[in-house]
Order: sequence, then C-alpha cells, then structure tokens
Amino acid sequence: GTFDTIILNQIEARAHFLVILTPGALNRCVNADDWLRKEIEHAIGCERNIVPVLVNDFKFDRKVNKFLTGKLEQLPRLNGLTLPHEYFDAGMERLRERFLKKPSPGNILSIPQAEQAVVKQKIEETAKAPAPTEVELRAEDYFMRAYEKSELGDWDGAIEDYSEAIRLNPSYLEAYGNRGNVYFYKGDGNKAIEDYESVLQINPQDSVAYNNRGIARRDMGDIAGAIEDYTEAIRIKPDYVDAYYNRGNARADTGDVVEAIADYGTSIRLRQDDTIAYHNRGIARSDIGDMDGAIADFTEAIRLKPTDADAYNSRGFTQHNIGDTAGAIADYDTAIRLKPDYAVVYSNRAEVFFALARYAEAMEGFKKADELQPGFKYAIAGLAVTHHAMGNVDEGRRLWRGLVEQDARYKDVDWVKDELNWAEPLVNEARKLIAGLGDKL
Repeated sequence: GTFDTIILNQIEARAHFLVILTPGALNRCVNADDWLRKEIEHAIGCERNIVPVLVNDFKFDRKVNKFLTGKLEQLPRLNGLTLPHEYFDAGMERLRERFLKKPSPGNILSIPQAEQAVVKQKIEETAKAPAPTEVELRAEDYFMRAYEKSELGDWDGAIEDYSEAIRLNPSYLEAYGNRGNVYFYKGDGNKAIEDYESVLQINPQDSVAYNNRGIARRDMGDIAGAIEDYTEAIRIKPDYVDAYYNRGNARADTGDVVEAIADYGTSIRLRQDDTIAYHNRGIARSDIGDMDGAIADFTEAIRLKPTDADAYNSRGFTQHNIGDTAGAIADYDTAIRLKPDYAVVYSNRAEVFFALARYAEAMEGFKKADELQPGFKYAIAGLAVTHHAMGNVDEGRRLWRGLVEQDARYKDVDWVKDELNWAEPLVNEARKLIAGLGDKL
C-alpha cells in the first residue's frame, strides 16, 4: 500500500519511537528525502518519546554527527540505550523499565480504519519471525567490523570480514552487496558484479543491486548492460533518483544526449537540489547546441552550491563558445579562486586569452596548467600554438612534434596543423617571386 503514509500514521499512533542505530545507519540522513530521516523528523514533530538504541558499538561522534542536520541535531542529546548482543535480554528489560515508562507529551492518534488490517498483518508477521540465531548474530558482528574497516579504506580487511559473515550466513544479502561495493572501490569490477548477482539471486527485486551492477558495468565499458540494469532498477523503484541520474550518464556515453537530458530532468524533479545533475544536464544541453539551456543549468548548479568550481568552469567554457569572452574569463577566475590547483581551468582561460591575442597571458596560463598537471596535452598544445603566434616557431614545432609522438591523433588536428604550417607555402612563394624578379627587386 502507501507505505509512506502508513509509516507516518504509525508514528502518530504510538507513544514511543525507537531508533535502531548501527554504524553507518545515519549516513544517508544527510539527504532530505531519506526515509529514516523523515521518520525521525516526524517523531520529533509529534513530540514522541524517542529512544536511540545503540547496537554494534555505534556511537555519536564527529564522523556521525556531520550527517545530522536540522531537527536531527537533537538526536545525540537524547538518552540512549547501548545494546550488546550478549546482553540482549537484560537490555530489553532495561528498555521497558527505564525508557518506555515515560509517556509521550504529544497527542496519540488512532490508526486509520483503512490501515488497521495492514498493521495487524505486519505485527503478526513479525511475531512469527524466528529470532536471530547465535551464528547470525556472529555474522552481523563480522559485517559491522567489515563496514568499519571499509570506512577506513582497509579494503582487504573489509573483504575478509564480509566473506566470513557470508560463510556464517550464506543468505546475508547486505554482506554480498557491501562486499561488492568494496571490490568495486578496489578496482575489481568482475568480483563486484559477481556479488551484486548473488544479491539478485537472493532477492530479484533488489533495485540497489541493479543500480550498483550498472555502475560496475559502465566502469568496465559495458554501457548497454549498464543501461539495462539502471532501467530495471527504475522499473522496480520508479522514484529511484540515483538510477535515473546514472542512466543519464550512461546514455550520454553512447551519444544519446536527448534521452540523457530526459533522465537528468527526472533526477532533478525527484531531487531538486542535485547540483551534479544540473551540471551534467548542462553539459548534455551544450552538446546539442542548447547554449542558453546549458548556461541556465550551470547557473542553477552554482546557485545551489556557490563553491562548485566545476560548474564555474563549465559555464565559462560555454560562454567562450558563444563569444562572451568577458563572462568566460570571470567564471574561470572564480573557479581558480575556489580551486587554485585546477589545471584544466588555467588551460581553458588561456585559450580565451589566446583568442583575444593576449599571448603573454595565454602563455602564462598554459605553463601553469602544465606545471600543475605535467604532460597535460591540451596545455602543451596551447603552449605550441602560443609560441608560434609569438614568433617562436621552432619551439612551437618542437612541442607539437612531441605531442604527435605521444598521441598520433594530434597529427590530424587541423586548426593547429594549419596554424603551424601556414607560413611555409608563403615563404616558398616569396622565394619564387624573388628569384623571378632578379635585379628588378
């Protein structure tokens, strides 16, 4: 049914609200549309007796508290119950006697008639569910230890612990999924895909596994397979914003820019503060010649995140393309101020200077880009043509020949090849004329 309405109504119908917290449980609460966040905010708004239950060595610290904004900032100040597995029964007794005696100051509402049957069914299903076995709890301990290791970047240690959790509990869906993520971060796409497929064998309707397998497939160059996975994730969960965004990226890879723009648009509609979706849609719009639309998207990305150097760079690039050199330089200046080591921006700004025949400034910009990113081909190409334009023809040719040796594609870049070679036929013609004129010269 309408699970969101039912969940919120249940909070209104209960005096107490328990938040079960394990390491990582609050990480997604930084997103306004996260459901755990919505539930906690609703419980706070209803003035419920909120009890954090801290499991698997969860603790509120700086690493966790950075995810708690707005109303959720209250959470660490509430009295919580630490619940080790080995003292579960004693912990439940303490919960009942100490934390659940306090009445909720908010109004308790009745469950809507239309939802009572669903709620009753859920309670009965929960009552019949078997309690976790000792082996399953041990598997969970390994799972949480693996999660902590992955947070610290200890990929091998995390994989070892996730594997032990899976050995103890072969149907541990989350352990397969998280181990797949670690394999992906480690650069082993094949093993990541194997783990995501294990998740799908256990639960064929797991939209996250489809999305993650799509990410791994795209990373390995299987763009068609990635698009299929993102599409299946969206079929299972029609409001899956990340799947729309990821499919937009994959479609852009194939050159299907119109469909990519549509996916970015859906992603933005579902998550209106998504700066990177605006940014990528802006790039896609510029690819089809919609420069006004592109600039509008980059501007919105900047409005949402004024420190986004990438958005300033992209808007500057687009403004240069439409001839607004002053606007381009202003945006590049801002990008450099925000990110002083941004080699691409120095190179892009230098291109504007070159177009304006401000060769000394162009030379300085290309040199800075090459200094920040040694071997940066665009910067070296820029240095080559700028040297040539300033009369340093031999140095320009030397740099260009070095580029061609590294990458044969530069041999066919007409705009630079013509720039480097234009003088030779003129010199030859001049020599012929001089020879023909003889003494008359």
